[in-house]
Order: sequence, then C-alpha cells, then structure tokens
Amino acid sequence: MPVLNSDPRSWWILCLCAEWCNVCRALHPDFEALSADWPQIRFAWVDVEDEEALVEELEIETFPTMLIGNADEVRFLGPVQPRAEVLARLLAGLTSDDGVALDDPAALAALQAVILSRT
Repeated sequence: MPVLNSDPRSWWILCLCAEWCNVCRALHPDFEALSADWPQIRFAWVDVEDEEALVEELEIETFPTMLIGNADEVRFLGPVQPRAEVLARLLAGLTSDDGVALDDPAALAALQAVILSRT
C-alpha cells in the first residue's frame, strides 16, 4: 500500500465536478487561472464519474463542490458559487494558520486518495 508522503503544509483544492455539468465546464478556466495565482496550493480537477473510486464515499449532490485541505486535515467540503473571486477568498481564509479542521473521515479519506493518485 502506498504511503501518503505529503508535506502537511501542502494545501490542496479539489474541484469535484462532472464532465456533463455546464457550470463546471464554465468554471474550469477560472480554476486553472487561480492555480497560477496560488502556486503554493495544489489544484486538482476531479471528475466524480471518471474517478469514482477516489471519492465514492462522498455524497456529491451539487456541482461544483470543493474539497480543501492537506494530507492531515480537511478544512472545507461543500458546493461553492462558481466564481474565481469567491474561491480566492475561500482559499485565503481556510489555509490560514488559524483555520479549523472538519471532523469528516470520508472527506479526509477522499482527499488523501486524490493526493496519492496525483503524487
């Protein structure tokens, strides 16, 4: 079994989406642009149908849904308004040193699975 060897300070933002979702497709360019503005954060686009095995424990009902955290903790899981400025504000607040972790084992397991798949 692979070992999760990620720097706990390495933040990730996962956009949990579906290819058929028009809102997700419209958000994709902004999501990519944000990744250039936030080089200290890893951005991953996760199609919940193509990569179902990674996120199957999560019940995604609304797109786009963001999962933000690091290898040790999840700070946010939920749908967001599909606008770059909203995501930027969310990232700034959640990745600060005084952020609070969520108690959501399924979200942490999904985040860790995606991190393992991308490293």
